[in-house]
Amino acid sequence: MNFYVVEDYRTDSRKISTDKEYCVLKWDDWNDFGYKTQFHLRYVKNGEVTDLGAVKIAFLDDTQNIYHFNQHVPKKFSKLNEKFFSIGGSGKYYKRMSSLNDKTRKTILKGLNDLALAIDKFNQIYDKNLSVLNTSLLREFFVDEIRGKYNRLAHGKPELTEFSFSFEYFNDENRNVEVSFDVTPNSLPPTNLHVVIGSNGVGKTNFLNKILKKFFNEDLGLTKVIYFSYSPFDKPFQGIVEEDIADYDYAFYGLLKSPFNNTENTLNGGSDLEHQFLESFEECMKSISKTQRWIEMLKILIKNDDSLSDLFSYILEDEESEINNEKIIDVYRLLSTGHKIVIKSLTHLVNSVTEKSLILYDEPETYLHPPLISAYLRAMSWLLIDRNAIGILTTHSPIILQEIPKSCVWKILRRGDIFNALRLETETFGENISLLNYEIFNLTASNSSFIDLLEAEVRKIIKDDYKKTNIEIFNQVIHIFNEELGTEARAHLMKSIKNIKSEIKDEKN
Repeated sequence: MNFYVVEDYRTDSRKISTDKEYCVLKWDDWNDFGYKTQFHLRYVKNGEVTDLGAVKIAFLDDTQNIYHFNQHVPKKFSKLNEKFFSIGGSGKYYKRMSSLNDKTRKTILKGLNDLALAIDKFNQIYDKNLSVLNTSLLREFFVDEIRGKYNRLAHGKPELTEFSFSFEYFNDENRNVEVSFDVTPNSLPPTNLHVVIGSNGVGKTNFLNKILKKFFNEDLGLTKVIYFSYSPFDKPFQGIVEEDIADYDYAFYGLLKSPFNNTENTLNGGSDLEHQFLESFEECMKSISKTQRWIEMLKILIKNDDSLSDLFSYILEDEESEINNEKIIDVYRLLSTGHKIVIKSLTHLVNSVTEKSLILYDEPETYLHPPLISAYLRAMSWLLIDRNAIGILTTHSPIILQEIPKSCVWKILRRGDIFNALRLETETFGENISLLNYEIFNLTASNSSFIDLLEAEVRKIIKDDYKKTNIEIFNQVIHIFNEELGTEARAHLMKSIKNIKSEIKDEKN
């Protein structure tokens, strides 16, 4: 793409070139404390003009008291030489740039050696402490804005913003609980993923359904909703009529062909799910930015799973090469059920998630082994942050809870027809798995079925021969279980022998 520099503001941008696509830089005599660096940039395609706003151009050598930098820019070029660099005249410049397609935006910014696009180059030039950079080009910006906010916009990513929504969760006749979900940009731990926990039957799926209805019935400031459920039994869109939401942007992915309760529980077969994956994957590959996000997502997964590394290594070895769709589907067919669900759902997310999308996911740990759950969550969290979106998951997994701060966790309780939602007192992010099981999920050894088996054998032995010593009973139980008892089982066995002996003694007395 060519750039044309003109001095006359009356020149019609559409008549400057016969090119189908080009850019026009119009002089601006604006004086930045002695420096003249500013132009107005217009993009022309097939006669249609897009005004991109002010841009400032300078070059590395300002030791010779050169103040009129705009006079040194070539009258025609496809890319400025490396001594030149540019920064937008205001934040609006980058916001307008971010609305262009990937190829056009990057061609323009690279052609002008934009520093918000190339942060390494920005850092090198900033370290030179050039007067023209500090006085003119950075006049409207803080340095951190260039490195953060405007770097994101230059790469076509949405600006990170705070956003939140809430709804009243029915408690009883006299009181409702306000349940809120808040996203804070650049927070650590990240706040784009939220979790809902609770016992079986407490109503976690129903909780997601309430959020879904809230999205369709009220303006939450969110752009679309994407729902994942790999349960063959639930109807995620219970109480929602398909025709009533035809104008909304939503998607459902899961085992069911339809999430609505007025349809049969028809399930997607393996070939259906495979087709859905390939369809989303092919859409991703049509976009440079989506392709890059898909590869980045894959890197996060591979970091924690060697088997994926072997299968997808050819992509990561040469990220610039064209990805072969047929080869991808061949690799996909080799994956385990868990891997297929992870790759498929993340591909759907890469293809579908836009700024301020809402993702609802019912028990993402289904079919997954623990290391894959953790990698899955990290990839999902990265993608939501990258797109400035929010996800709400229901879960029974302490591994998922370990990745989420307690400020992003709601615990659902139910007693009869009375429901409640509480924040946790125990910190969850990075907490010990055993402690999370005990404190949050109330899982102790006494809840485990192996305890019942051990105690049943102890009772039999003691009732048959009460005079046996504790050690004799202990060894006999170990023998009955073929010496296949773990350390916790052995510890509980010794405790059970003492307690049961005491119980039986009391019964005899």
